[in-house]
Amino acid sequence: MNLILVILLLFGQLTVITKVIEGKKFSVLKTILVAIYLLVGINLPLLIYAYLIYRVGGDIPILGFAITFYVLGLCIMGLTAIGHSLYKFIKFEIIGHLKRKKHS
Repeated sequence: MNLILVILLLFGQLTVITKVIEGKKFSVLKTILVAIYLLVGINLPLLIYAYLIYRVGGDIPILGFAITFYVLGLCIMGLTAIGHSLYKFIKFEIIGHLKRKKHS
């Protein structure tokens, strides 16, 4: 039963990943990296939580911790996306503007 749930979960995640990548003009390497990044970002909180349950036992409130770790994973993914956007903004807008000004 658990194996079926894991397969369904992975299938759902792969569907989400293909929707995210679909329509983007990524290179093959970037597509693979984005897929790995999304899989790790989605599954790492769940794996940490599963490990905690394994170590501590069944005493922790399952749903609360699962939601907490899941939200934490989404926050980390969101922060890296914001960081990447800031990097692109600084690189192209500010540094590019300074380079254009220097050449003129």
